[in-house]
Amino acid sequence: MDQQLIDIIDRLSDAEGRAEIVINSGTTFGALTIGSGEAAVKYLVKPLNELYGKGPGHDNIDPQNEHYMPLFLAIEGEIARWDTASRYRTTDGTVAIALSSLAMSPDANVEANPFALHIQLALRIALSLNDYSRQDAKQAIRKILKSVERHTKSSGQRGYLDFVHKYVKA
Repeated sequence: MDQQLIDIIDRLSDAEGRAEIVINSGTTFGALTIGSGEAAVKYLVKPLNELYGKGPGHDNIDPQNEHYMPLFLAIEGEIARWDTASRYRTTDGTVAIALSSLAMSPDANVEANPFALHIQLALRIALSLNDYSRQDAKQAIRKILKSVERHTKSSGQRGYLDFVHKYVKA
């Protein structure tokens, strides 16, 4: 977790406990602007290897468990956003390649794959705000990868993407 980021968000939250967070494009990858106007703060999200926590210590993570929902939503939300924003037709194969590159080591150098890089940034933000271990991140990626494989096999080259768009608003 990144207590400094959490403190900034808490300080800049409105009366309803929300803070506007914008991922800056065209600047350093992982740069955020938190808040708006003159009170806005620029912040660079830490690398994954600095964000891993102890996690809850479960041997197996369940996507239906409330504790893990932010982790799964971060990954699948970024997949849905990428698919929606992409000028090219994303396929389940594209998703599988990106996830495969992160499955063994979520903090691997994936600069050659912009899609995987964006998923990794979503992980960095999720781990900045929640206590997840490296093992939790790996298990979540692997579970999603299995879901991609299952939906592709049963519903074709966009089976998983069609499925994820039903549950995750991009």
